[in-house]
Amino acid sequence: MNGSFLPPNYEVPKTGGSYTKFQPGDNKFRILSAPVMGFEYWNTEGKPVRLHNYPDVKPANMRNGETIKHFWALKVWNYRTEALEVLEIVQSTIQSAILALSSSADWGDPREYDITINKSGSGKENTKYAIMPSPMKPAATHILEALAADENSLDDLFEADADAEIDLGEVGVPLAEKDAIILQEQKKMIILKLNAKVVNPMTTKAEFGAACLAWTGLELTDANVPQIIAKLI
Repeated sequence: MNGSFLPPNYEVPKTGGSYTKFQPGDNKFRILSAPVMGFEYWNTEGKPVRLHNYPDVKPANMRNGETIKHFWALKVWNYRTEALEVLEIVQSTIQSAILALSSSADWGDPREYDITINKSGSGKENTKYAIMPSPMKPAATHILEALAADENSLDDLFEADADAEIDLGEVGVPLAEKDAIILQEQKKMIILKLNAKVVNPMTTKAEFGAACLAWTGLELTDANVPQIIAKLI
């Protein structure tokens, strides 16, 4: 029999999964939701455990060599797979870059434009990420329709009552860095929430301080951070 069964250079189309995985090279997305934030570690069964709050002590079921990471979870449209997916970000470099775009007067809300994340290198020490925004334009109709049809909630990522029921063991190990990490991430949350409330994105500490005072009646100080967040949620 002559001829090929399949055309030359044929590849099976990639289908979208529920979670996005960064591929080497360019990964282009449209962010479609505000981030859900929390803390994540992997347990001894090789499964992720996601918590709303940073635990006071080291969980007894945390995998050896594992660290607790701050994560963002967002609904995105993945242009590579042409599918609506959940993008989980634990890389602080990516979080900081998106936060900078959100705070920029030139860019603002990252749901208003596409973002390309370029992944290069391999291994924990050598992998690098570069973030590039695209010119602003409305999301395509089929993307918005897919989002509207999606009934999943990002809050489902958290185990039911995980914060209260997590096994801490008989003797927990204090996490000395907890307070500094929490304060840093809480400040990021304040910036994102404030930028979502104002028309023009803010860029300076003075602007954020004035916005905090206007929206919450509280000055932007470390001591007031928990109360500010409570009023913004």
